[in-house]
Amino acid sequence: MSPKEFAHKSGLSLYKLKRIEEGKHKITFITLWIICEVLNIKVSDLLKNIESQMNCKQM
Repeated sequence: MSPKEFAHKSGLSLYKLKRIEEGKHKITFITLWIICEVLNIKVSDLLKNIESQMNCKQM
């Protein structure tokens, strides 16, 4: 999916998506939820994956 298509499906602007991707914009939980919905990912699965990665780095 192109960035333009993603922006259209999510209702987020290309500018905002770019800033999120670059780590220059903090996102709200609602924005995270929207992004996960468009990508067909459960927020809980995403957070589990992040938690697992963080646990591995701490060891």
